Amino acid sequence: MISGYKQPAQIIRVLALFYLVVLIWPSTVMAQSSGDLVCPPVDVVFTVDTSGSMDDEAQALCNSISSVQSELLGLGLVSKTFLLGITNTGGSDFPCLTDDVENMLGDSVPGNGGACGTILDDSESWGEAISIVASRFPWTPDAVRVIVPISDEGACDGDSCDDPGEDRDAINNAITLALANNVFVSPISGTGSSQCVITLGQDIATATGGTAFVSTDPSLDLAGAVRDLIIDACVKSEVPPTKVNCEEKDVTDVLLSLDGNALKQKRTVRRLARILNKAGGKKRDVRSLRKEADALYLSAWTSTWSYPSKTISCEESLECTSIDISSSVNEVLTEGSGFVALAKKAQKLINKTSAKGIKRRVRKLVKKAEKLLQDAQTDANTLPASQTTCSTKVEMVF
Repeated sequence: MISGYKQPAQIIRVLALFYLVVLIWPSTVMAQSSGDLVCPPVDVVFTVDTSGSMDDEAQALCNSISSVQSELLGLGLVSKTFLLGITNTGGSDFPCLTDDVENMLGDSVPGNGGACGTILDDSESWGEAISIVASRFPWTPDAVRVIVPISDEGACDGDSCDDPGEDRDAINNAITLALANNVFVSPISGTGSSQCVITLGQDIATATGGTAFVSTDPSLDLAGAVRDLIIDACVKSEVPPTKVNCEEKDVTDVLLSLDGNALKQKRTVRRLARILNKAGGKKRDVRSLRKEADALYLSAWTSTWSYPSKTISCEESLECTSIDISSSVNEVLTEGSGFVALAKKAQKLINKTSAKGIKRRVRKLVKKAEKLLQDAQTDANTLPASQTTCSTKVEMVF
């Protein structure tokens, strides 16, 4: 036998091993790699701040979006992109924007609107735009839903960024609506963004399962960021949800008590107004007391019922965010203090009249207003100060 010569069976085994390692194994690895991108079609809605400072980001987006889609298609991921301004399309500096949120979906902001208001009327209000798109965009059935706000300003009406304040409130509202509609939010903060803007973007991305990106040179980094955030949403859509233990608390009875308390305070002030009227007080003072009491009650009613009737608190998780919901309760207490101030104002006006034998009754009514405020504070202390919201990657277990 010639030295080094292998039997046919040995040759077959070598060839089989070669076939497995060189031909089969790489294709298997590639299939597993691209398998991460096996997901439903992805709807990506860009909401672009069309102020002058966003020209570079707009140019980079418009120049690259077609190539990004082609690259994703090559990976087996089908994406549909919708390029929208917020209240306008920005003119020639934003040539790829086909419509704007206000024109396409209306200017009414769903949810509580936060301190930013309930009407979309500013081209930099990306927080409000998210709320509208998440709630009313005609998403493709069964598609992965992604919103990509691009801005370098505060989420509410642009300009300075307030956290806490109206910008944080706008983001909290957007988080609630994005989670309710299974939307990933992946903000891109433009060059020159303040830390406040960047933080708000990171927080809404974390809460909704999205990806936050800060651009430093749009011409170089924006296309890659868009590609990666779409891939990230695709991959996350295929991950089984994490189970998180949560507790739901029904606080309807407490809210009813607060509402009833405010109504009693209003009636107390109106009784004092009647006493003032009978004691010969000035008619304009009587009317003013009644009008202010009615306005305070309306405000208290609105604040009370803007608080959720059911609250959710969950164990700590990276995919869950705690949102402060105490502001409406604090407003109810402020209005309760307003009733007490009105009662004392009425007492002073009554004491200036010449009426006799009514001071004791007036003092009792003022003390009643003060006691009702104390009761309201007791009720308020039983209400959770925060509400938990979790990303679409979480299954809440109650």
